Formats: sequence, C-alpha cells, structure tokens
Amino acid sequence: MKKWVVITGPTASGKTKLAVQVAARLGGEVISIDSRQVYKSMNIGTGKDLNEYNLPDGSVPYHMIDIVEPGADYHLTAFQEDFTRVISDLNDRNKIPILCGGSGLYLEAVLQNHVHTTIPVNHRFREMLDKLSTKTLKDQYNSGPQLPFPVDVKSKKRLIRALEMQDFLHKNPAFKFPEFEANEHEVFIIDLPRDIRRNRITARLLDRLNGGLIEEVTGLRKKVSDETLIRYGLEYKYVVLYLQDKLSREDMSAKLTTEIHRFAKRQMTWFRRMARNDTTVHWLDGTRPLNELVDEIVRKYNN
Repeated sequence: MKKWVVITGPTASGKTKLAVQVAARLGGEVISIDSRQVYKSMNIGTGKDLNEYNLPDGSVPYHMIDIVEPGADYHLTAFQEDFTRVISDLNDRNKIPILCGGSGLYLEAVLQNHVHTTIPVNHRFREMLDKLSTKTLKDQYNSGPQLPFPVDVKSKKRLIRALEMQDFLHKNPAFKFPEFEANEHEVFIIDLPRDIRRNRITARLLDRLNGGLIEEVTGLRKKVSDETLIRYGLEYKYVVLYLQDKLSREDMSAKLTTEIHRFAKRQMTWFRRMARNDTTVHWLDGTRPLNELVDEIVRKYNN
C-alpha cells in the first residue's frame, strides 16, 4: 500500500493548487477530504477550484467530488466507506493518494480511524439539548448506556455529542461501524502569516460574490430547503439570509467575511493540536513559491 500524502491548511491557503502539482510530480491522484465538495452543483461556495486540476500536460484525476446530490443524507460513515473504495482502487492501480482538504473532522476520521465519528449528526436533537444546562446534560449522560469507546465530555459541546451518540446507538442497536484502517502518511500543513491569510480570505470572498456565488445559491434553493442550505456552511448560510431579505448585500458580505476569518482561526487551532499529537506533521511556509513547496513535499515523501 502506497504511503499517503496529506495536504491541509486554513481556507484560502492554496491547498488544491499545491495538491494538484504534487500529484502530477508523484504520479498520484487527489482525494478531496471535504464535507461539502461531495455535493454536486455546489462549486463556488465549497471552493472546488476544478480548473486547478487541468495542467498543460493533462488533467490530474480527483475523487470524492460531485458524488451526491444536494440535500442527500450523506454523513461521515458514508464518506469513510466511499473513501475506502477510492483508496482500494488507487492501491490496485499503484497510484499515490494525495489527500487534500481542511475539514478537521473528516481528516481525523481517515487518518486516525476514530470510528465514533461515523455516527451521524442529529441537528434537531442537538438544538433540544443545547437548551439544557451542562449539569443536566452530564446527569443524562452518566445515567445513559455506556458508549463502546472513550469520549471526552469536558465541555457542553462534547457532552451534547456524547448524548447524541448514545441516542443513536440506542435506537440503532444493529449499527455496524465501517471496517477502516488508516495508512502510513505524511501530513503537510500550509501556514501563512495572519495578515496575509486574512487578505487572501477577503479577496477570495469578493471574487466569489462577484463570480456567481449568489446565482449558485439561487439555483440550489430550487432543489433543497433554505434550512438545509444554511447547514452547508457559512457561504450558503449568509447568502440565503441575503436572498431572504434578512440582510443587505453589504451586511451579508461584512458578516460573512468576519465569520470566515473566525473559521480560519479555529482551523489553525485544530492544526496546532494535530501537530502536537501526530509526529508526521510538517509545516510549510505558504509564502514561498509553489515550486519550492512541491519540491519539499516530494523530497520528504521519498525520504
């Protein structure tokens, strides 16, 4: 089995472009590790950047993009199962998997084999629990059935997730966790100075708003409910609110910019934690030329 290359980093850090170039150099294929790029017709808001896969010498194959319809009930269990099939196919063809994405939960699920992450999210159940106090939640958790794996319940958010898992397993006693085994891998995290990261995020959002994001969301509203779209992430949430006349164009843009900056900050917190827990992590200076980053990844992979 080929060792995996994992390229990640905060939003707007240039992950896709770098992953495609590395795949071209190593003769690999890109696997998107993203919770939203699996959906068809959601191109701009999810940052698929499909044009990046077309190089002068030919296109680089990609996987886990455009595989389900918007609104489909597609959760982490299904993602792991589809990911496993893709990995098996690449192994059969002796291709190097280049994993690319910034979805922390999904990366964790495929790199560390956390089977409990495959239990689907229940948004309505979470909303109901969120109204309760932390003490009440803790009492409910302690009186409920013991989970078949260790969980962290130190915060209200994690308590809610633990109760959600208890509820799901109680209602689905025949649920089988997917057979999945993580592989040897090298993780490369793109790092950028805060001011450069913020400038890139702001500029990219402006490009998306002027480049068809609003029209994309308008089309999606004909297929799926606003409630569903809002759950698909910040871009869809705030554009929906704008189209519902709940926000002006200016307010929508300003709030969305602020929230994406906050999201990028949370991503960096997750990456630092990942670096502390995973000895295979390499930090990349995202201000360096693309060809130098490609050379560094190829060199470290081959060593």
